[in-house]
Amino acid sequence: MRHPWERLSTLSHPEARRRGDLERLSRARTPPWTADSPTLLTRPGVVLLTRVGNPGTIRRLTTVDAAKNPEGDVARGPDWMAHRTAARTASWTRVLAAPAALIAALTPTGCMVGPDYVPPEAPVADAWIESSDPRLSTAASDHAAWWKSFEDPVLDGLVQRAYEQNLDLLEAGLRVLQARAQLGIAVGEMFPQVQQFSASYTRQELSENLPNPVSQRTFDDYSAGIDATWELDLWGQFARNTRSANAALLSTIADYDSVLVTLTGDVATSYVFIRVLEQRIRLARQDIESQKAVLNLARIQFDNGSVSELDVVQSLTRLSQSQSLVPQLEIDLRRVKNVLCVLLGEPPHALDDVLGEDIRMPSAPEELAVGMPADLLLRRPDVRAAERAAAAQAERIGIAVANLYPHFGIAASGGWAAELSGDLLEPESRGGLVTGGFRWDILNYGRLKNDVRVQDALFQQAVVRYQETVLEASAEVEDGLVGFVLEHDRAGFLQTGVEASKRAVDISLIQYREGTTTYARVLDAQSALFQLQQDLAVSRANEILSLIGVYKALGGGWQLREGRDFVPAGTRKEMAERTDWGDMLSSDYSEGSDLGHPRPDPDELYPPQEEAGKQP
Repeated sequence: MRHPWERLSTLSHPEARRRGDLERLSRARTPPWTADSPTLLTRPGVVLLTRVGNPGTIRRLTTVDAAKNPEGDVARGPDWMAHRTAARTASWTRVLAAPAALIAALTPTGCMVGPDYVPPEAPVADAWIESSDPRLSTAASDHAAWWKSFEDPVLDGLVQRAYEQNLDLLEAGLRVLQARAQLGIAVGEMFPQVQQFSASYTRQELSENLPNPVSQRTFDDYSAGIDATWELDLWGQFARNTRSANAALLSTIADYDSVLVTLTGDVATSYVFIRVLEQRIRLARQDIESQKAVLNLARIQFDNGSVSELDVVQSLTRLSQSQSLVPQLEIDLRRVKNVLCVLLGEPPHALDDVLGEDIRMPSAPEELAVGMPADLLLRRPDVRAAERAAAAQAERIGIAVANLYPHFGIAASGGWAAELSGDLLEPESRGGLVTGGFRWDILNYGRLKNDVRVQDALFQQAVVRYQETVLEASAEVEDGLVGFVLEHDRAGFLQTGVEASKRAVDISLIQYREGTTTYARVLDAQSALFQLQQDLAVSRANEILSLIGVYKALGGGWQLREGRDFVPAGTRKEMAERTDWGDMLSSDYSEGSDLGHPRPDPDELYPPQEEAGKQP
């Protein structure tokens, strides 16, 4: 059996009134019934429809005599019928008014069934493993623009360029707009779910070969009306759905911030790779020039008869090895530049105009503020995104629990119906119906309870993902810190080795010219120097890369979007010309509301720094 509001929608639809002659008449939209007009307005020779009993039910079919009703006046029924109709109407109104008032009073607050969300605990250490290093500080960290600590204008420009043009970031911003619209849908579900205006015209001709007490065989039916149904939020399912969409929007914003953190880190990483490859190519070319000089020296010594041809061949072999390294390094350099071009949202190109001729490596700061491990719970976007995703899923448990309870609703239908189009808007053509009812899925064969279990399992998975995200974040910070601290020490050792190796090369060359040592000693000294120089360049790059990893792991860089739109102006203009987005494309979106419901503020994602150590 259908719900009262579903049955009402069916009766008010024009197509539902074509199932037969008498059925069409009995289901037609009728004017309101009162003591003064218990029958339809009619004309001589037209069927008289007399309402008896419940509203909308036609019990009597008669024909108006033109002699008795020449002017087409309203045919009056007996007085007792008018009183009976009025009494029933008043009684029905009183019966419906009491529960409707009670439901309306309860609806604003309702009864929120299901568990309320409690932020999950996350495993965090009390301090970083490397916190005792003098270069590290446990002071509160603020790495909003961490790349500027390298004091490299080229890097600053690349980060800004990527922020404005990167396509992954643009896609993440569009997902924020999608989540805004989904929140608007959730808020709209708290209001009447169906609000429809309909109008129709029907002309029906009855067969002359069928028994029919009606003298008129052709009927015109003009109707127009409004239908509305409202399932009341007694158990908080619509409110929870709004809260879930709210948390999902904040999670999507945190995802955007996480993409931005990754983007700034990847741009800086690519830039460091480019610089270290440029330095290695320069060192390789310097080594080639040194090898050419040694080859000339070996040939002179061979021509003088001081050494054998072996020295010349060994020198030529060493030179070829150095020369073969340059093309491989240039291949790697081109590939890294292509990666950087994609990050910048540009087709691959040389980037010479952007990078300039200065190939110096960015310099690391003397001291690094890393804060405490608990700060990750507050400042790292992917951790906040995972926590908000768990909150959104927690609300879905309550939505599933609400389906175990009866659903109460109110339906209303009103409009006009007449045989002649000119009478459609007359007061006597008005009709309407208001009803209330409920449905309760009592025989669902475990579907509803199992849906609650499904949502609960999904919530527990979200909690585990949140905890896993916290663990991974802590590990990434520790990886970056140990690399930053120990790679700095390694670079110091390599620098000492390079200085000593340079002296060894000079001594070996002097001795080789004087004939007091063999070419093998020169070859060993030069090979050691070249390898140490390459290792030193890589070590210094690894120190910077580890520092970049620390900044990324600490969640720095998302603040770049503060005070700015998630989508560039050009894209917003294109979308606004194609679709009516209202104020959802505005930078002031969070200051507005959807049907009176406030919108979430992105600042809610990141509590004040003084709350470090507390669970979110």
